[in-house]
Amino acid sequence: MQEPRTRWFGVAVAVVLGVAGCTSAAPGASAPPSAGASSTAAASESSAPVPTTYQTTRFAVPITFEAPGEWAVLSESDSLVDLGQMESTVAILSIAGTTVIDAQGAAHEWPTDVAAWLASEPSFGPPEAAAMKVGGLPATSFTVDVNYESGSRVERIIANSGVYWNFVANPERWRFIVVPTAPAEGLVLLTIGSSSDLASNGPLMDQLASSIAFPGMPAFNSHLFAVPLALTLVDGWVVEGDHDSDIDLQRGAQDAGILSISSTMVDSGGTRSPWPADLLGWLGSRPEFAVAASSELTIGGRSATLVDADATVPAGTRIELICSEPRHSCWLLDAPQSWRFVEIRDAGGSGIVVITNAVLGGLAEYASALDAVLATLEFR
Repeated sequence: MQEPRTRWFGVAVAVVLGVAGCTSAAPGASAPPSAGASSTAAASESSAPVPTTYQTTRFAVPITFEAPGEWAVLSESDSLVDLGQMESTVAILSIAGTTVIDAQGAAHEWPTDVAAWLASEPSFGPPEAAAMKVGGLPATSFTVDVNYESGSRVERIIANSGVYWNFVANPERWRFIVVPTAPAEGLVLLTIGSSSDLASNGPLMDQLASSIAFPGMPAFNSHLFAVPLALTLVDGWVVEGDHDSDIDLQRGAQDAGILSISSTMVDSGGTRSPWPADLLGWLGSRPEFAVAASSELTIGGRSATLVDADATVPAGTRIELICSEPRHSCWLLDAPQSWRFVEIRDAGGSGIVVITNAVLGGLAEYASALDAVLATLEFR
């Protein structure tokens, strides 16, 4: 085992993985070079000066960003983009290639619930959490104090491609910015140092985060839809149509629609009625539906109601259940299906309703994908 790399006295920042107290490399692997140091890997991958605006070419999650201050890109691989300036360094890593290490030394996938993971580690203090957006995607910033007692657990805490980020005995302050892009994928930014380090370098981390863009995830701004909104098309979503009454979304075999409540009509026993004031009451009045779950949440800064319901109908049934007018584009009730409805109303009581459905009992994946794109929704 190689000895741990010399600890930097500046701040290390990492996207997804993050640079922890100090790093070490497994046999045959090399740790990211510290600023001012040289490595064969870094020289072979990045021998020419890198411009301030950078677009990745090898990294697993295609991104563009602007290196803050005097930082420059030192190297890029499929799991790591290494930036540095004097005694400060930044590493950008992919969540898929990152593991966390428990007290006994066993490695686990990057946690889906970072707050719970931080709380489970006695060396981490209570995290300060704040919601933010990075590249149009929802992200969470966690700031924690670290007080590690030598020998209380293995020193290694985070690993990526044979490089380890370790706890050290000195008190530190860590800040993570976690940016999921899909299940088990995304970025994590991490900066480490004393409280004074974070006070001076925190704005640089914010500057880096605010400059990140995901070229493979195009932004969508509605042009014709009656309720102006914007989305980031994560997880393979595409817009098939932008109409005054509705927006058609497609993800592989999955259909979803964003409907203007003021333009939406529902079936009422063979007649047409405006979208109901009470979604749960309307579903409860229909013998085909059984509500499976409902909850209240916030989407795009507005209050929302989420309802999952299962529908069963006899063979040969064909009901135009929900239609966008005047173009009469309808959601049909014609087979046993599981549905998700997300109603988001504005202060005036109008707004939008978002719908997707799947074969009966098969809603989980579709619901997760819909949740991911709705997490990026902004009303303009």
